[in-house]
Amino acid sequence: MGDTTGIAWTDSTFNPWIGCTKVGPGCDHCYAEGEDKRRQWGGGTHWGPGIKRHRTSISYWQNPHKWNRDGWRRVFCASLADVFDNEVPQEWRDDLWKLVESTPRLTWQLLTKRIGNVMGMVPESWHSNFPSNVWMGATMVTELELARDLDKLRAVPATVLWLSIEPQLELIAPNLRGIHWVITGGESGPHARPYNIEWARLLIKYCRVYGTAPFVKQLGSRAGMKHRAGAEVLVDNLDFLQQSVMLVGRDSRVDRLHEFALVGTHEFPDRVLQLGDVQARSCATDSHRRLVGGRVEGF
Repeated sequence: MGDTTGIAWTDSTFNPWIGCTKVGPGCDHCYAEGEDKRRQWGGGTHWGPGIKRHRTSISYWQNPHKWNRDGWRRVFCASLADVFDNEVPQEWRDDLWKLVESTPRLTWQLLTKRIGNVMGMVPESWHSNFPSNVWMGATMVTELELARDLDKLRAVPATVLWLSIEPQLELIAPNLRGIHWVITGGESGPHARPYNIEWARLLIKYCRVYGTAPFVKQLGSRAGMKHRAGAEVLVDNLDFLQQSVMLVGRDSRVDRLHEFALVGTHEFPDRVLQLGDVQARSCATDSHRRLVGGRVEGF
């Protein structure tokens, strides 16, 4: 929780508070809830309706100001909470919005499972256009959630709109119109649900159709390609991840290329790439192996 992170699609994490309530099937095996139980920040746990959230310290809140002085980086907010949680006092959120606006060199990657709350909880000054350093993301892990919430995400006037389908729990064939970036991945941990690699392949194809950048974060603990007589065939060959590329291009609503979600690596934050260029960021974990692909030709 801080300056560095193991999350492959960001640079740092910031948690203005800790705690949440489970609201969907993707929450069933929440890593953040487990971490909260283990750490017991502030002397207790902070998960569930009616349970007070734990606001992080004044000194911790100074970190984004330091990062802003150091230069550009992506900041995921929040890995141990949901910014748009109904249980959080609005004044806490108002403090967060002031922090976001005062750190323009940071790209704030906001992610929520409550996309319907967003426009009622951001400042009125954001209603026509979010600050250019804010990417708005929503987690949807089933077709039902996509049908319910994807239009709500599209309605947010943010520079970059992104979709997290993690953990992906079923085959999804989304209409990605207006969505700039999609993350998919399997579930990890002892109770992980299966993740079929064909789901990732199909999602990548849909991303190509809509000009959306795909990011395969991890295969999870139960990645398979097909089922035979109920037995899962585990993946040995991960070459398909070479297809999980970051398509780099320009968008009329984006002023700086490295603020665009289609640029997904640390290595080339300032390089100007034209539409049609392809850069691989093929990352996954499988039996504790990590693959990082090189440049993909002929995509």
